[in-house]
Amino acid sequence: MPIPNVTVTPAEFTWLQQNVSDQADVMQTVSAIAYSGLQYVVLLQVVTPEVDLVTPSHSQYQASSSFNSDSNFTSWVTSLNMHVIDRGTTLLATDTTSTRLNRWLSGNSVLVTQTYSRISSGAGFYIDLANIEP
Repeated sequence: MPIPNVTVTPAEFTWLQQNVSDQADVMQTVSAIAYSGLQYVVLLQVVTPEVDLVTPSHSQYQASSSFNSDSNFTSWVTSLNMHVIDRGTTLLATDTTSTRLNRWLSGNSVLVTQTYSRISSGAGFYIDLANIEP
C-alpha cells in the first residue's frame, strides 16, 4: 500500500523545529551547569572534598557534555528538512536542497530558530536569513 504524499503543516514544522531547538539549547545549558559544578569543586581547594568529589563531578560533566553537540540532532533535523523538501516542493532545474527548503519555509511563512538554522547548516542545509527568527 503506497504512502500518501502528505507534508507536515507549517504549524507542525514550526512546533517540531522549536522542539529540537529547545532540546539542543537545554543540553547546552546542562553541560554549562555541570561544568560550573566541577569548577566549584576544584576551587574549594580543600583536599578531602576535592578527592571525594572531583571524579564524580568530572564524570557528570563528561556525560552531560556528550549530549551538548549539534551532531546529536543532525539526523532529526535532516529528516525534517528532507521531509518538506521531498514532499512539499517541486524540483526545478537549478534547485539545491537549500533553495527548496528556503522556498518551502518562505512560501509557508515559517521562521526557524537560530539554533535550528545552526544545526541545519551543519547538516548542509543553508537557511536564508529571511527565514530565521531575529
